Amino acid sequence: ENPSENPSENPSENPSENAVNPYLGTTTKFASPLEGIEARNLASKYYLQALARSLVPEHKIRICNRAVQPHRMNVDILKHRTKKSVTFGGLMRCSSVWDCAVCASSITERRRLELQLALNNTIFDGVMVTYTLQHKKHQPLKTVLAQLYDAYRKFKSGKVANQLREKWKYVGSVRATELTYGANGWHPHFHELWFSEYLPKHKHEALQADFRKKWIKTLVSVGGWGNHAALNVQDASSQTVQEYVAKYGHLPTRPMWDAAAEMTKQPVKKSRADEGKTPNQLLLDYGDGDKVAGMLWREYSDNMKGKSQLQWSRGFREKLGLEENLTDEALTV
Repeated sequence: ENPSENPSENPSENPSENAVNPYLGTTTKFASPLEGIEARNLASKYYLQALARSLVPEHKIRICNRAVQPHRMNVDILKHRTKKSVTFGGLMRCSSVWDCAVCASSITERRRLELQLALNNTIFDGVMVTYTLQHKKHQPLKTVLAQLYDAYRKFKSGKVANQLREKWKYVGSVRATELTYGANGWHPHFHELWFSEYLPKHKHEALQADFRKKWIKTLVSVGGWGNHAALNVQDASSQTVQEYVAKYGHLPTRPMWDAAAEMTKQPVKKSRADEGKTPNQLLLDYGDGDKVAGMLWREYSDNMKGKSQLQWSRGFREKLGLEENLTDEALTV
């Protein structure tokens, strides 16, 4: 089942008429259909979902928005009170932030709003730390990912790590995962919002130097390698961060990426051509007939299954006054 070969099942063919899930049938109509960019955005999500389903038919995405929940006899059509957005209630959801553009959109937006609220209200000073490593095109994603995760765990443990936390008055962090595929192969990296009791801007360069020194040594210890560009520190609330994250592109409904969006919206965003292709862009290429892109996306799906997209350090949510962290499943009910 390849949606690109069946125009009647491709919601991108006519967004104004297929703004809702086309797999629920063609008789569902709305008195006030979604229009413009919102309709195209919704249709694109269902198109990406259909492409992903054709690549991983054994995953739960096969029934996402296609099957009614147990003990339900009908499907609810829910329209937002103030927005024009429409969604369905009573359908099975896969809750996959990595595979499903429909579920990822819901999950990442709710996490973004929560994170933005925390950033607006926190008394702590924050920076955004980006961790990556050098890699070669022939290296499989499994290998590069393992090195990145191993290096991060080792970077956070041990005597030197404890000394750095004490020196810089660490209070907590939030880590997000991003992947792209470019000329040098897979490029996984972490974005981490790192908070301190006191970290004025003139201290950021010194903190970056401390972190870089340990990160580069840690990469070598796990069989990887990197130079000074493998770790970058920026203010989590400054214009420079907005410019930094904006280079990856933006969601149609958001004029500029902020720190909260950069941390939470990775699974649904676009990237510039010179930054490599996101998994969603690989899916679109597959829909255009690129079988290699489809194989790459399947490799991504296999390796990201079960991994958290957003990871909070222990006890940090409580320090920010946030409630219990909901699962991805709870965010798509």
